Amino acid sequence: MSARPTQEERVQASTEALLDAAVKVVAERGYAGASPALIAAHAGFDRKMVHHRFGSKEGLFRALFERSFQRPLLAPTTAVGVPGLDRAANTMLALEDMWRDDPDFLRAIFTVAFQVAGTRSEIGDIFHTWIATARDAVERALADGQRDGSVRPDLDAARAAQAAVDATTGLTYRWCQEPDSTDLALELRSWVTVARQLFGTRPG
Repeated sequence: MSARPTQEERVQASTEALLDAAVKVVAERGYAGASPALIAAHAGFDRKMVHHRFGSKEGLFRALFERSFQRPLLAPTTAVGVPGLDRAANTMLALEDMWRDDPDFLRAIFTVAFQVAGTRSEIGDIFHTWIATARDAVERALADGQRDGSVRPDLDAARAAQAAVDATTGLTYRWCQEPDSTDLALELRSWVTVARQLFGTRPG
């Protein structure tokens, strides 16, 4: 007989189920229509489960951003022994990896982000923090690249990192709006190819 799940395992499983349900509900109803009760019901739990586990709807989406968005996006910048230019490029391409793994999740995250754009909300603050964190990570990778020789020494790393984040998030937003006519993987890779040429060390 297999051992029964521990309390910790049950908590982890129910947490993951709620996060996955939030993605599906947002995809169907948008952020405003994704009520805690509906998310809980979609996951098969009591309507109070979201508040019990996350404290609020905003707390749930904060956990969702961290689990499935921020961690995989920032992972390439922590790679050891990889040239700075490659780390910066891999960070830009992390959105492609997310798209391949779970396009519904990526669309849900960007749907939430743009639905709350221009409003004072905790979710808006979370997304703005992510943007700043991603930009800073790319800037650090480019600065490291200037030290290891893979990035042009005259490059303004801060401005280049901002351009990288603007381009990749803009392409992803266009894909959200025009999924049938936008090949996100191709668009991201085309941008990264150009970025490598612009940011990388030029032949002597």
